[in-house]
Amino acid sequence: SAHTTAEIILLTNRFPDTMKLYGVLNSDQEMISGTLVYDCGPAVHLQYIASNDEGRALGAFDLLIAYLIDLYKDK
Repeated sequence: SAHTTAEIILLTNRFPDTMKLYGVLNSDQEMISGTLVYDCGPAVHLQYIASNDEGRALGAFDLLIAYLIDLYKDK
């Protein structure tokens, strides 16, 4: 089953170097696409991937994935 928001906050506080939230914000600073990244050493796992209608229309998740690939490419 999925984690609750409180559980995710608890886990990210316990493992701040392992779990990070990445998102794409619109001009109003609202998140339109995002994912939770688990940095597991040699592997990086994405979970809770989401985009709203605006994010889908703009291809925001594609932008986010390209950014994350570049960020983690040397792992």
